[in-house]
Amino acid sequence: MRSRARITAGVAVALTLFGAAGCSSTSSAGKSVQSAASALASQAAPAVSSALAAASAAASSALAGAASSLDVRSDVTAGPVQTASSGRSTSVVEVKNTSGATADFTVVLTFRDGSGTVLDAVIMNIDKVPAGGTGSGTATSHRDLSGTVKVQVDSALRH
Repeated sequence: MRSRARITAGVAVALTLFGAAGCSSTSSAGKSVQSAASALASQAAPAVSSALAAASAAASSALAGAASSLDVRSDVTAGPVQTASSGRSTSVVEVKNTSGATADFTVVLTFRDGSGTVLDAVIMNIDKVPAGGTGSGTATSHRDLSGTVKVQVDSALRH
């Protein structure tokens, strides 16, 4: 079905280009080419539209299933914000691997001021956390942050 739609669409495009390049729409040959191209394109449109809809639905379903099984924010703890000697804000991040196999974690954190405004964002990986075990890493801001700074775990994926 997909191959037929591709072939039909390809022929329609070729005939349209041929008609535009070599035939006038007022000539008999030009009208025939345009008519054939139009007919082929109208036959291909439903098949292409149906294939795109099916692919979109499958992708959405797969992502929904993956997101629900991988979102592990509840297994991540970010410690209090400290100021390192470099002037950058840091937070020790701990992850708990509740799965039955060794896993890697990708964690997105934001450093925020007292009113919740984002000051900086950090993406970090904590790799090779054993099944049932914990792993940790230090999130460090990209620049010096001043005032009251808090850290928030925005997302966490186990993979």
